[in-house]
Amino acid sequence: KVETDDYIKFADMFGRIFLFRLGICFLSLWLCPSEQTSVETAALVEFYSSLEGQSWNNNDNWLSGEPCSNLWFGLNCSGDHVTKIVLPENNLVGTVPNSIENIPLLDTINLSRNSITGTIPQSIDKLRYLTTILFKSNKITGRIPNAIHTLMSFFLTVLDLSSNSLSGRVPSYFSGEENQFQYCNLSSNYFICPLPPDTAYTQAECLSGVGVTNVDTNCINIDRNVGIYGHNLSQVKDLGQCSFLGGSPEEPTEFHCPLRVITDEFAVCEVEECIHFTACTGRPNERLFENFQFVISLKYYPVSRPLTVSILNNECNHGSRQPSYRCDDGSSQIFPIEIPTYEYAVQACNAGNPTPYRCPRVLWDVDSVGIVHEMVFDPFCDPYVDTCTWAPVSIPGESQSSLEEGGYCLAPDSFTGECGLLETGSTASCVLCTGYQTHEARNEPSRGHDGGPSGLLAKLWSKLISH
Repeated sequence: KVETDDYIKFADMFGRIFLFRLGICFLSLWLCPSEQTSVETAALVEFYSSLEGQSWNNNDNWLSGEPCSNLWFGLNCSGDHVTKIVLPENNLVGTVPNSIENIPLLDTINLSRNSITGTIPQSIDKLRYLTTILFKSNKITGRIPNAIHTLMSFFLTVLDLSSNSLSGRVPSYFSGEENQFQYCNLSSNYFICPLPPDTAYTQAECLSGVGVTNVDTNCINIDRNVGIYGHNLSQVKDLGQCSFLGGSPEEPTEFHCPLRVITDEFAVCEVEECIHFTACTGRPNERLFENFQFVISLKYYPVSRPLTVSILNNECNHGSRQPSYRCDDGSSQIFPIEIPTYEYAVQACNAGNPTPYRCPRVLWDVDSVGIVHEMVFDPFCDPYVDTCTWAPVSIPGESQSSLEEGGYCLAPDSFTGECGLLETGSTASCVLCTGYQTHEARNEPSRGHDGGPSGLLAKLWSKLISH
């Protein structure tokens, strides 16, 4: 009995506190009416400016005095507070500002059949009294924000976002919520399949079967546009993009270029002035060409399966030498790069190999003297078998005298990541090492007659151990 009475007293006290705080929250709108209405007025002035109010079909009384007392066109009020914004077909152009959250008693917003762009502001989740949102037939982009889910938890019962340019997926919170709405229309947008279950009441459709089967070249020269062959391309007409995704997780590279749909089965990817390389150093993302995953995207959201393509690096001056790469060990020695000719670059590009030069191997004769063989152009150089690099390297003349048969190459060590000149008595960590790819495990070193590593390999092995 005592415990029950205590519980009742506690519940009664808690209820009184809750109702008191709720009342304060609600009545605060009237406790300082001039302050609150000034905030609302400022929000409406920004709304007017952001949507080019001076060009509206009807902007009677806007910006004159107070919104409610001066009867600004399209507004309904309760006392001094705006409760409805009704401006359909009124030539609104621009974006809905976040400050709309400062009209707290708003229950209806009807902006249908205008030219509103941008996204639905997340800040509308502060408008807890909203029952009706009508944004039909605008140019709104992006995804349906979580703010709609928040408003569904309060009073939202009418939602019309049809005939816009919304993309992404229909949020799962619409599943099975038919009884929430008196009316809900998400049709004529660009949602990605599949739709969530039990959302037929939303009238949403999704893009299906958009695909790319081929491009007119697997080796893209960015000086000219690229033809795209596929199916159902018209579904992304005027809104689709050509997206090229490459690089590594640590250094991703993305290019998003305009897509001009010609027919349902053919489009043009406008890569000119869209794709830019920064240098031709041989580092990843700066080699003769780079491989990318190509997809058609809608507002950066992929809608087709990826297709591997290659893009030639327009920063590479084919057939030239670039004597600008210095060892990073403080040495003054410079290693000029010989950029392969355009024909060689295209051969390598068509083979899909951005490291088309096979590095020399160190062979050991019976006297344990190293013999270095010259690197050769091999567009099918297999990095799992050979050490492959992106361009031949010339070494100053005094170094060549110590190389058998005039061959030379910088070779990275697969354990340390360092590289060394394949010549007796010379090793250096060089910037160019980053241009090499090697996936082979370090081979067991050759043994001399004394059972230990000998010659150049001995020096490299001792350097490895010292690190």
